[in-house]
Amino acid sequence: MSDEVKNFQQDWVIAQGIEKKKIELQAKKNLLDERRYDNELEKITKADRDLEIAKNTNFGALGPDQISKLKKDMREYVEAAKDGMVFINKIFSGAVPFFRKNLIVVGARTGGGKSTAVANIVYETIRQKNKKTGERRKVLVITNEEKAEDFYSRIVSLSKNYHYVNHDKFTDEMTAEFEAGIQALASNGTVTVVDDTFNGSSGLTKTLEGIKTIFSNLIRDKIYYDAVILDYYQSITTSTDNPKLDQYKVQELVAQLLDDMKNHYPAPIVVFAQSRVDDKDHTIPFDIRLKGAKLLSDKATLTIEMIPNVKDLCTEWVIHKSRFTEGLSGTGFVTGYERGRFVEYDERFRMEVEKIKEKRAQNKLMANVFDKKDGKKDNTENET
Repeated sequence: MSDEVKNFQQDWVIAQGIEKKKIELQAKKNLLDERRYDNELEKITKADRDLEIAKNTNFGALGPDQISKLKKDMREYVEAAKDGMVFINKIFSGAVPFFRKNLIVVGARTGGGKSTAVANIVYETIRQKNKKTGERRKVLVITNEEKAEDFYSRIVSLSKNYHYVNHDKFTDEMTAEFEAGIQALASNGTVTVVDDTFNGSSGLTKTLEGIKTIFSNLIRDKIYYDAVILDYYQSITTSTDNPKLDQYKVQELVAQLLDDMKNHYPAPIVVFAQSRVDDKDHTIPFDIRLKGAKLLSDKATLTIEMIPNVKDLCTEWVIHKSRFTEGLSGTGFVTGYERGRFVEYDERFRMEVEKIKEKRAQNKLMANVFDKKDGKKDNTENET
């Protein structure tokens, strides 16, 4: 076979490969366009339907059906308030509306204790019982921050009074307790943790459609938890139906979805969000300091900020927005931090903190003494 024929065959194979690649890329582009158009069509159809309803609505006196619905909604809200749950601990009673039809936003800077707060809310909630059914409360955690196994272990640590740090120091006994705890919590739905790879579905908790699917399936399958926690808001950055949407538009749609779900799903929804590192500058409104989350703050029934104080082993909680509760904007609470738990900042705890501070000071003093001795010794050796 001549070189000319060989070159022709090679060029033909390359050309065929290029053509095949073009066809594959065009098919993918067509699929993306179809999804985007379907998404836009759905929004337009909904807007047209809502407008048509408005056009045919009589804005005079309410009819019997409308009045009945209002009475029903009012009654449900009052009953839910009477059956409200304890949020973290009793210091928040009367300030945090931890019951259905409420969207609660908790903000903190990176490293401010969000994961610890989630674990504390879950732990305290599952210790309570439904006053009507007598059954133990159940919680759904939607997380794009932690792996499910890690979160379950946090809950077990709280129940066993383990300090969930230095994982390499966990004993075989502790590991066995983690395994038993996962079995007990997960097998009967007391705590269900949906992470980003839940049931092999990648990206479930980081997309608008993933969050929408979770709530839709819960309602479809009539699975009702006593509380739903989302950790955390800013990690939901993409739309599978409309990949061209930027993260802020995606989060805006997520905020609207959560606002809708708070009225349709029979449980309070707690959303954790990240605030900017300048969270001590209270001249900047909290809803602005929440990264890209102003609309979420607008939709919330309550927003509360966590401000950790590592030196004094405590956390300040500041309410920035509150509806229908005794908690007013600017109201603050303080909790102590003890082995992973937010506890009452009472006299007992303050005395323990002072002991810890004294011990730290003594250790620092001894370290300085040894450093000086070592330095003197080194100088002596050099002189010798």
